[in-house]
Amino acid sequence: MNKSRLLRGAGIALLGGVLTGSAVKISHAKDALSELAGKYAAKSIGFLTVCSNGCSNSSPILIQLNTASVAQGVADLKGNFCATAEAASSATTGSSSPATVTTKEVTGSVVSYDSVTRQAEVEFSIYSGGQCSGAVFDSTGATLKATGTSHEVFSESGKLIDSIVTSYQSVSGDIAGVVDTERLTRQ
Repeated sequence: MNKSRLLRGAGIALLGGVLTGSAVKISHAKDALSELAGKYAAKSIGFLTVCSNGCSNSSPILIQLNTASVAQGVADLKGNFCATAEAASSATTGSSSPATVTTKEVTGSVVSYDSVTRQAEVEFSIYSGGQCSGAVFDSTGATLKATGTSHEVFSESGKLIDSIVTSYQSVSGDIAGVVDTERLTRQ
């Protein structure tokens, strides 16, 4: 895999958690659901490890990348969300390659929410192509790039959300590990 393609593909890992905390699916506290639905802006920072020769290889060649992203998205009253994110990534050391910037769509839903601790578990999918229409994802022309989960902590009556990616699976199998944190702000 050439380095430019590798860096472009690696940018999707950062998006795994972007806007994952922007929706809440609540079965026992309907008022909290309406409190947390809305439009959000997000920024994230992290790093990831890419296997340039495939992670299933017995001796994978690992490349660490720094990542950062910004996103805009919408969460609905049913706990679904969709966001468009712009991510940049570059090798941490040993590369003269410029940063790679990618645009991805991130969609998913909250699978559990504790209204007492104001914490949630979220599942998400990352696509190249397709588009968001509010919290609904139109998958026309979209290619699934990754899936994952994140843990969310809500504060300030749902105006701020802090998130961390807890699992990440790339479709191509070339991402060995992701560390990604996000801060979401309701608009």
